[in-house]
Amino acid sequence: MKQLNPTNAMLNTRDYIIRVGTDLICSRGFNAFSFKDISREVGIANASIHYYFATKTDLGLAVVQAHIKELEKLKENNSERDPWTKLNAFFNIYCNAQADKRVCIAGTLLTDLPSIDTPIRDELNKLVTAIFAWLISILEEGRRKKVFYFSSAPRTKALMIITNLMAGLQISRISGVQDFELIKNTIIKELKG
Repeated sequence: MKQLNPTNAMLNTRDYIIRVGTDLICSRGFNAFSFKDISREVGIANASIHYYFATKTDLGLAVVQAHIKELEKLKENNSERDPWTKLNAFFNIYCNAQADKRVCIAGTLLTDLPSIDTPIRDELNKLVTAIFAWLISILEEGRRKKVFYFSSAPRTKALMIITNLMAGLQISRISGVQDFELIKNTIIKELKG
């Protein structure tokens, strides 16, 4: 069994399990890993995982809730910034996932939606709603300040951006990082008018 990863020594065991769970969900999908996979990575007995999370659903719920908190923190940290800076912070969610050669947490859980339990679905709905709401507000502010140019409704434009970024993460796993960058740069170019 591995020992706790020294780069994650600052994390408590529960947070470390959530991080490992996130990595496994984003790289394999929710249904393609077990607590045994987590116990190997974290360096604790499989039964010890159950001390923190009685079920895989409990872990999935904690993972999504952690992402909601991260999104709120990201929004707060960028609340006083200009629309382009906010948009770049938003893009970084997807750029970081691409750099790690994985899909975003919402994208991977949405593909598993029919097989995940209702509590995770409910939290995922909150996460996706928060992601859309933030992007819509960024787009509205950018258009109001005349730094973004687009003719569709902000919600429609947000749908187009998010679906392109999510699909870009998926396709670039095969076609390469250049395609993700192409998608992102095209979105930026179109917003510049």
